[in-house]
Order: sequence, then C-alpha cells, then structure tokens
Amino acid sequence: MFHDPATLLVLRFALALLFATACVHKLRQFGEFRDTVADYELVPPALVTPAALLVIAIELFVVAALLVSAWVPAGSIVAAAVLSVYAAAIGINLARGRDSIDCGCSGAALRQPISGWLVLRNLLLAGAAWWAGAAVAERALGPWDYALTLVALCALLSLYLATEQLLANAPRSRRLSSAYD
Repeated sequence: MFHDPATLLVLRFALALLFATACVHKLRQFGEFRDTVADYELVPPALVTPAALLVIAIELFVVAALLVSAWVPAGSIVAAAVLSVYAAAIGINLARGRDSIDCGCSGAALRQPISGWLVLRNLLLAGAAWWAGAAVAERALGPWDYALTLVALCALLSLYLATEQLLANAPRSRRLSSAYD
C-alpha cells in the first residue's frame, strides 16, 4: 500500500523537529540529562555518560535520516525503536514503583514525572515513526502540498506543546485540587 507523499512529509518533518528539539535540550543541559539517565537505573553507573552520549548521537542520526529521502526508511525504523525503548524504560520504572523521576523529555523547563500517559505517547509516536517510512505513492508535490505541510506542522507542534504542558502541570494540579478537598 502506498501513502500520500504530503502526509508522510508532515510526519517526517514533525518527527525530525521533535528529535531535534530533544537533542537541543539534552545538549544544552547535558549534566541534567546524564542525571536523568542515571535516575532510570537501567545502565550501570560507569556507563551512564556513554549511554547519554549514545542517546544523543542516535537522536541526531534520526533527525538527519528523516530529512534525507534515501535514509528515511532507516530513520523511521530507528526513530520507532528509540521511542519504543523510551516507553519501555518508563514502563519498567513505573512497574518498580518509581513514578517520581523526571521523564527527561523536555528539559528543565517542563519537568514532569513519568506516567502511563508518557508510555502511551511514546508508543503512539513510535507508530507514527514507523508509518513515516511507509512506501510513498508516486505523485509530484505541488505548492498546496507544501502549504498544507506547513499548516499541519504548526498544528501538530501546537498540539504537542499543549499536551506536554498539560502533562507537566498534572502533578501540580492534583496537589492543588487535593488541598481544596
């Protein structure tokens, strides 16, 4: 089955933007990101810094691969795998009862504890990443396709940022509402 190239272009660019933003947060606040990797307690302490650097390198590869047509299939597979690993890491820590650690998703500006919603979000994003590498229908993109891509990217970005803000505010909101009970 072949998919519309404009739809896949939106997915590719949205995922590339997501991973690029994640890389910027991790690089700008590498110490905090390294601490977050340590907090997950999934790698031995001696491997925390190399693991953090490897995560950033893989995310940079995903950004590049999603923007270079010939690399899109590999980029979408790696993006789906990375997002699935993130979901698994969160799920493992939730199963351990460690739900107060920061997810590490958005840097210090939007700190948020891990939750089932983040597992679901990452799995949905992994599905979108897998879909981004789908076979493309042969059709030339026109000016309206590029305009639609820009509008869709803005809408997806707004939706994602609003969701991130809601997830970041959820613990504070629960504390406030319990104070009035």
